[in-house]
Amino acid sequence: MYIKNIEQLSNKSFSSSLNLSPGGTIYGKVIFSCDGREYLRLFNGTILPVEFASKNNIVMDKYIKYRIEQVKNDIIIIKALSTNIEEKNILKHSYNHILQKLNIPYAEGKGIIDSLIKFNLPATDENILKYTKIFHS
Repeated sequence: MYIKNIEQLSNKSFSSSLNLSPGGTIYGKVIFSCDGREYLRLFNGTILPVEFASKNNIVMDKYIKYRIEQVKNDIIIIKALSTNIEEKNILKHSYNHILQKLNIPYAEGKGIIDSLIKFNLPATDENILKYTKIFHS
């Protein structure tokens, strides 16, 4: 397992899209080494040494968004911005809000919205109403 040095990653020639300064955000998946240290695997395969500002919300085996709190001694201190449970609650609340406004039952409307998104169609109020009428005909 090759672990990048933080100074190497901060170099502009390596990647202009990777912001490792405090307040920046990164997406990654938590992995542990055999010595018990924590690492974050990014989408591109880069592995960064990290510590968590809060140990109670570590999510394993899922890519989630983290905020960089600080960089200290070549280790990035991060905090999870969202967990899967929080995202599901926000998503459910969003579905409820949209479907109540359109006066469509949740179970029926959720399937229509998911289908629109799946096929890269805009989930606008008009499209949701249009496909609800089509499926009821």
